[in-house]
Amino acid sequence: KIYFSTLMNPNFEPFYMSNFDSKIEDYKFEFSKMPVGGTLFDLDKLLSISKIYLSRLSKNEIYEEMLTYYERYDQDFAKLLKENKEISLSALNIERETKRPRKDFSVYPDMKKELWYFYDALFNLDTVYDTIEKKKTYQIEFLQDYIDHYYDSMDSMDTWYEKVKKCAEKYGYCASVKEYKQNPDAYLGHIGDACECIRIAVTTSLMTPDLYEVLKVLGVDTVKLRIDTFISYLKKEKEPLSF
Repeated sequence: KIYFSTLMNPNFEPFYMSNFDSKIEDYKFEFSKMPVGGTLFDLDKLLSISKIYLSRLSKNEIYEEMLTYYERYDQDFAKLLKENKEISLSALNIERETKRPRKDFSVYPDMKKELWYFYDALFNLDTVYDTIEKKKTYQIEFLQDYIDHYYDSMDSMDTWYEKVKKCAEKYGYCASVKEYKQNPDAYLGHIGDACECIRIAVTTSLMTPDLYEVLKVLGVDTVKLRIDTFISYLKKEKEPLSF
């Protein structure tokens, strides 16, 4: 309905984008504003509207909708959703209750692709890192020191980030991306690379929601187990490091 409304009146889209709690019924459609040419189908617009719609659902609403979908098309994943409901709800709620909620999902199949690493049953520690490139910025000593002496799930986001920077600086990462760009040869990498190292260890993905929130949802035991396993993978003598 929302998608077709954008086709009927081009002015509906900016109205919908700027009014978070708006409904179709709140907009006054006018024949005079209907496009003369008439767009038959616009997939990009449909996916864009879908992302906005899904981002505005509550965690419970989107959980129920995706559960209905996966019960029909992927019963194994639907079972995981039901067995891990609280984790699912927490994962779905990352950066959702904000003025600018994340728009990761445009269609229901996206959800499994984006959320799979939250479920231990899908995160096979024996093989999950096998295709991960061993970059020079994936530093074993940094990861070990971080998980042994710095990470505390009770920290606030600001405290957590300051600890990551403090630990990273010990191992050659620059705490400022701007300073790093001015003299990259002086450092192993920058703070973003240090966070990437942690992100890859716990999710295997370069792109995730807020890392601080991801770590909290996974829990201390899972975070430690995955980092320890990733360290073991980095220690294996395989291909040379990628510079």
